[in-house]
Amino acid sequence: MAQEQKPNYLLMASLSLVAAYWIFAPFVTNPYLSIACALMLLVSATLAMLEYAPETYLVVVKRWRSSDPEGRGRGSHLAIYGVFLISFGSVFSGAYGLLWAAAGQPPDWIGSASANFGRACHAVGFALMQASPNLTAKGLQFDKGWLSIAIGAVILILIGFYIGVSVNVVEMTESMRTWKSYSDSRLGCPPPEGGGVQYAVSGETRCLVTGGGEKRGGSPVVAE
Repeated sequence: MAQEQKPNYLLMASLSLVAAYWIFAPFVTNPYLSIACALMLLVSATLAMLEYAPETYLVVVKRWRSSDPEGRGRGSHLAIYGVFLISFGSVFSGAYGLLWAAAGQPPDWIGSASANFGRACHAVGFALMQASPNLTAKGLQFDKGWLSIAIGAVILILIGFYIGVSVNVVEMTESMRTWKSYSDSRLGCPPPEGGGVQYAVSGETRCLVTGGGEKRGGSPVVAE
């Protein structure tokens, strides 16, 4: 008789949490969702960081290494340090997100060196965890999969760099935001019949329909 399988509660809980996020998160207005996620990240990452901090101190400062004679777990110190860096980067990102929300979500905080420090810690931490099982008595032994990963990473970095230098970023000042808000609230004009269109600086509509021959660019209308 086949043994009865127990329900996979871990899978059910994972799917339920993902579904719950996408059902309710779109209805949570900004900045409340940002604050909630940053707070959850800060709390969970802090607990993990404190858990791995003592062993990370032994690895980094006291130069603790695995002494298994058969080489099992030889690279475990890299995994420990990797988990610590990932949790530390998450603590930094969570705290940064809360400060960003408290400061009114200033746009110049986005994409800054400080904003990306947590991601840099994540990248190094994952690299250490990936290298951990490949550390042997003869050093790091990389298989062919590592070469594919390295080539793919270089290609993605070059693509990201190209996109970064190709996009023209215009800083949005407070006066620009005020004008955009005012301009967006003005009504549009229908196409003129036998006349010209002059875009007005002020007024209830975006443009003024004139009799033709007038200069474009100001209000009131200036005829030639």
